[in-house]
Amino acid sequence: MSQGSSKGRSRGENGKGIANAWGKRLKQIGAGWAGRMRVLREEYPLIVFSKTYCPYSARAKMLLERYDITPRPRFIEVDLRSDARHIKTILARLTRHATFPNIILHGHSLGGSDDLLRMHEGGVLRSVLEAGGLKIGWSGEDEGEVIV
Repeated sequence: MSQGSSKGRSRGENGKGIANAWGKRLKQIGAGWAGRMRVLREEYPLIVFSKTYCPYSARAKMLLERYDITPRPRFIEVDLRSDARHIKTILARLTRHATFPNIILHGHSLGGSDDLLRMHEGGVLRSVLEAGGLKIGWSGEDEGEVIV
């Protein structure tokens, strides 16, 4: 296959498909910061900044998966990004929470893994998520213990 040919290659294989879709979406709503934030709030109201090797991140992700949330949370594995230091600095300044995971609902930090677990054990996590416009598919019946 020649370099100029895209035959046999899906748009997403080289990463350009996602970038092109994002670019088109930004053109529709305006390319400024406010437009980007609007897209994030609409498409990903719950964002979890985590690290792949962090046991607290794993616990938070597992707990959120049990809730069967719609729309699905957006997990950003900060340690896999080249701008990890910048993300940590910005998150710490914006949320006053400097560790991972950092769970963000509509631009406001819910805290980290311990905070999430405390809300779950206190019976308020479901109502917090639903108040944020998320749909919860989990009935709340225990399906095993959460990693502590």
